[in-house]
Amino acid sequence: MFLRFAVFLSSLLAGLTPLVCNAATSVSIEGINPEGYYIIIDTESTPLSVLMFKETENIDLRRKSTQEFKNEPCVLNDTSLVCDKNGKSPLAGTAYIRHKNVKNINGCVDPEIIYICKSGCDHNQLAPRELHQDHYEGCPDDYK
Repeated sequence: MFLRFAVFLSSLLAGLTPLVCNAATSVSIEGINPEGYYIIIDTESTPLSVLMFKETENIDLRRKSTQEFKNEPCVLNDTSLVCDKNGKSPLAGTAYIRHKNVKNINGCVDPEIIYICKSGCDHNQLAPRELHQDHYEGCPDDYK
C-alpha cells in the first residue's frame, strides 16, 4: 500500500534516510497517525528504525517535518509488534497484534499483514491505530 510511496519518499530524502526496496519482500511496516504523519518502520534494521514525516507538496517542509528514530526498543515477531515505553519514536509504549489479510484483486492473491493496536495508542496520539505490511505491490505485469 505505502511501499511505492516509501520508495518515492526515499528518493526525495536521499542522503537523509536510506530506505531499501525489494518488490518481492516487505522491508517496511507503515501507517498514518491521527495527526496525519506517516510512520514507517524499517524491518531490516536491527534494532528497528522508525521514520516519521508529514506528507506535503513542499519538499522543504517535508524534509523539515521528517524525524528518524534509530535503535528503537521494539520487538517484531510472527504474532506482534511491541515497543518499549522508553523508546523515542511515536510507537513508544505501544503493542500491536498481527493479522493476515489476503486481498484477491481480479484473481491475483496479494497477502497483506495488518497490525492492529492492542494497547498504548489511546494515550499516545502519535501512534497509528493500524500498521500495514504489504509483501507485494500487486501481481506481476505478466500475470494472466
